[in-house]
Formats: sequence, structure tokens, C-alpha cells
Amino acid sequence: MANSTEEQKKFHVSATDAESFVKAVLRGNVMPDDNAAVVAKCLVAADLRGVDTHGVNRIPSYMARIREGLLDGKASPDIHQVDGKNGFGFVAASRAMIAACEMAKVYGIGMVSVKHSNDFGMGAWIAQQAIEEAGMMSLVFTNSSPAMPAWGSKEKLIGISPLACGAPGKDRPFILDMAPSVAARGKIYKALRREEKLPEGCMTVTIAIL
Repeated sequence: MANSTEEQKKFHVSATDAESFVKAVLRGNVMPDDNAAVVAKCLVAADLRGVDTHGVNRIPSYMARIREGLLDGKASPDIHQVDGKNGFGFVAASRAMIAACEMAKVYGIGMVSVKHSNDFGMGAWIAQQAIEEAGMMSLVFTNSSPAMPAWGSKEKLIGISPLACGAPGKDRPFILDMAPSVAARGKIYKALRREEKLPEGCMTVTIAIL
């Protein structure tokens, strides 16, 4: 049962207000308006979908990466091969999916790779973009740095490397967003922040990434 102090720490805001707040933070860190709108929409969409590990709570870590020079908030991707220019992965992924859908309209299939990019949050939103903007099915993949141990080991060796796919449906679209890990790193970090216990089976992942 939550105590009164914990209850006072919770703030309920509308999705519109949350999106406006995120855009303001990003613009305040010299991110172009159009790019800030893409990132804000994706982060709030993650929260609305219940994937709060990839939602607005990522903003502090993104801002830290900008301040440390690990992420270029001003970058806008090139479309030719899609060069993310070390900018936000949301923007590069969004433009890559637009380009892939345009190819598919002409050739029946479109495939785009992205280089020099960063985290793009949950993969579901990219598949959703293909459905909503082009009525197309899609597959989304990404590589990642070592974060998981191989079976029976304690050292980081394997990347999380999530994947997502989506397709239009008669009543509602089909979207699958998953990864081979036991749990998302964001869920472990969230448990640490809230001083919550991890469910059984997460310990091997915890040893590998903390």
C-alpha cells in the first residue's frame, strides 16, 4: 500500500501536455522543431502503450548524452543511405520508414538501413507508422551493444537486438514488439529507482548490465 508521501510524488498529465513538455525540453536543447515533434510523439506513444521503460522517463538520460557530447540533438539524418549523423534514432527511423514505404509503392518492397544512429525507443511505433501513413506491413530490426550473458555465463556478450513487425488488420492492426532478453533494461533501472524487487528470473540479466 503506497503511503501519502509516495502518492504526492505522482503527477497525472494529459498526453497532449506531456508531448508539449517533451518538445519544449528538446527545443531548449537546440533540437529542430520538426525533429523534436517526432521524438516527443514517440516517447508519449510508448507511455500510452504501457511501455513506460521507453517513454518520457528517457528524457533525462537523453539530455545527459547531449551534454556529454554522445548525442547530437541538432542532427538531421540524410536519406540516401540514411545517415543518422549521431542524432536521435527516432528521427532517423521515422525518415527511414517513410523512404521504405515510398520504395514499396513503386517496387512492392522497400528496404532501408540506418547508420550512425542512436536509441529509437520501442520498435512498435515504427511499425505503427508504416500502417497509419501507408497501410503497409513492416519489419523493424536493430543491432545493439553487448548487454546479456550467454547461457550459463555472467559476462555481457549478446546484444538485446529487439525486433518489431506490424500489419494492417480489419478491426485493428497487428503489432509485435519483442526482444530475446528476459526483461528490458529499462524495467530493471525502473525497479532500481523505485527500490522495487525484480521478478524471479531477471537476476542473470541484472548481473550482466549493472
